[in-house]
Amino acid sequence: MQGSPWYQIVWIYDSNFEGREFPLVYLANGRPGYVINQYIYDLMKREFSHSKLELHVRALCHLYAFTCAKYGLRPLTDEESAWLVADFLDAKQFGTDAQCSRRAKRFEWLHNLGLHWEPLLFSKRKQGSTLRGYADAITEFDKWQHVHHGANRLSPTETHFMSAWERFQDFKKRKDWDMLLHLVKSHKGTVEQYQSAVRERLDAAEKRRGKGGGVKKSFPPSRIVELVDEAATNVRDKLLILMMLGGSLRRAEPLHVFHFDVEGMDGMGQAMIRLADPEHGMIEWMEDGKQVSGTRSEYFKRYWEKQNSDIPETHPLRYLAPRTEMGRRNQGMHAGFKGMTYSGGEQFLDGRDYDIHYMWWCDPRIGAYWYELFLEYEETYLKNNPYTGERNVRKNPLTGEFESGLPHPWLFIKIDPEGYGEPLTVTALKAIWRRLKRKLGVDHRLGWHSLRHYFGYYCASILQLPMETVQVLMHHAQPSSTNVYYHLSNGSVRESITTAQLKAAGREDLLPYVIPKGSRVPKLPDHWSNDYYKLYLQQIELKKAFHEELPAVVKQALEDKSE
Repeated sequence: MQGSPWYQIVWIYDSNFEGREFPLVYLANGRPGYVINQYIYDLMKREFSHSKLELHVRALCHLYAFTCAKYGLRPLTDEESAWLVADFLDAKQFGTDAQCSRRAKRFEWLHNLGLHWEPLLFSKRKQGSTLRGYADAITEFDKWQHVHHGANRLSPTETHFMSAWERFQDFKKRKDWDMLLHLVKSHKGTVEQYQSAVRERLDAAEKRRGKGGGVKKSFPPSRIVELVDEAATNVRDKLLILMMLGGSLRRAEPLHVFHFDVEGMDGMGQAMIRLADPEHGMIEWMEDGKQVSGTRSEYFKRYWEKQNSDIPETHPLRYLAPRTEMGRRNQGMHAGFKGMTYSGGEQFLDGRDYDIHYMWWCDPRIGAYWYELFLEYEETYLKNNPYTGERNVRKNPLTGEFESGLPHPWLFIKIDPEGYGEPLTVTALKAIWRRLKRKLGVDHRLGWHSLRHYFGYYCASILQLPMETVQVLMHHAQPSSTNVYYHLSNGSVRESITTAQLKAAGREDLLPYVIPKGSRVPKLPDHWSNDYYKLYLQQIELKKAFHEELPAVVKQALEDKSE
C-alpha cells in the first residue's frame, strides 16, 4: 500500500522521540494530513510500541483509501458514514476487485474499487484478530477525533447491560487466562460493544476462525531429520530450525539472541542459551574498566553508542536499540516479541546479581547437535568473513575470549555476499521458510510456528510430561495455551487399548514385545550429538554397571534411602 494513489507514508527520523521514526502521512491532495499526523504525534507521545503504531497508521490509511475509492473526495452522507466501518471490514475480509471471494449481487460493489486487497477470509490465523485490530484502531481514533475536534463518531460504541448468564459466561472464559480473576467485580453489569453492523462482522470472522480449530498443527515428525539435514543447506538455517523445534522459540525470538547469550554447554553437552526480554532483560558488560550490569536497552545506549561512534550517522547500525524498538523500514531491523513467562524453578544465581533463564531442550540430542553446529557457524561466519578471508574478532574484556567483531551483538546474521554481517531480518526468515518448504514439498499452510508446535507435541505425546511442566518449558502465561497439545492421537489411543486388552487377558508379559520400551522416542542420526553428550551417556552406563554389581542388600538400602 506504500504506492497507493490515495495516500503516501514517509518515515522520517524525529529527534523529539529519541531517534524513532515518525510516519508522516500525505493524503490524496498531496499535502500532509493535519488530523492524522496530529493523532500519530499523540500516539508517539503516549509511547505506543512500533508495531502498535504501525497497526493504527495502517488501519487509518486503509480506511481513508477505501473511502476515496468508494466515494471519491466528496463529503459522506449520514447513512454512508454510519455504514463506512462495516463496509470497510467487508472489503478487508472478502477482498476487492479480482481478488474478491464473494460473487453474490450484494457484494458487486467490491469488484470495482481499484484497491486489489487480498481477502483475509482464507487466513485462519489472521482473519479474526486482524479485523478486530483494525476495528479497535479505528475506534480509538474515532474517540480521539470526537474529543479533540468535535467530529461526529464514525463507529460509536454502545453500552450494553449484561444479563446474569452473560456475566457467568464472561467469568467462565476469564478463568482460563486471567490470573487476577478474583479481583474482577462480580457485579459488573455493563460492557462496551461495537454498533451492531460492526459487531456482526467481527463475530462472524471469529466464528470462521474457530472452525476446525483446537489441535495445533505441528511439523510432520517423520520429516524433521530431512528438514534439518537435507532441506537446510547452510549451518545458520539448521541452527534456526533446531532452536524452534528443540527449544520452542517463536519465529522472531532467535533474532533477539546475542552471540554471547550462548554460554557453552551443560553436563549433558546441551547448548546453554540465555533467554531474556529484548528490552528489560539484564546483561553485563565492561565500562571504563569495570564490570557493570543493566537492562539490554541500557546496554545499547551506554556500550554500543560508543562502540559504533565511527559509523556514519545515517547508517542503520549507528544507533542500535532492542529490535522491538527499531522500525521495519530501518533495513527491516524490527522484530516482535510476544513475551515469555519465566518460572521460578528455572531461575538461579551464578555470581550475577540477577536471575538467569536458559532455553530448555525437549531432547538432549538436539541441544548437543545445536552446539556442534554453533561452533561451526561461529568460526565460519561470526569470527571470519568467508568472502574476504579476513579475521573478524575482538577480545571480550569480560570473559577474555575472542568474539565476533561485527558492529552489533546479535547471533544470527545475513550470510550472502551482498548483506554479509547484517542482522538477520523477519523478511529473510520468511524467505528461508518458503525455500525450505518448496524443497520438501510440504503443506503451504505450515509456518515457522509449526516447529514450536512440534516441541509441544513432543513433550505432551512423546515424553508425556504433565501439562504444568510443559507450560513452564514453553513459557506460556496461561494453561489454556498448553492444554491444546493434550489431545488423543491415533497412536496413543491404539497403545492404550492394546495395553488394556493384554492386561485384561492376563498377558502383561507380552507388552514389551508389542510396545517396545522407548518406542515413542524418534530415532535421530548418530551425528545429532557431540562428544560431551556421548561421554555423559558413557558415565550413566558406568553407574548402571556399578549398581548392578552391588550386593542385593546394598541395592535395597539405596532404594529405601531414595524413597
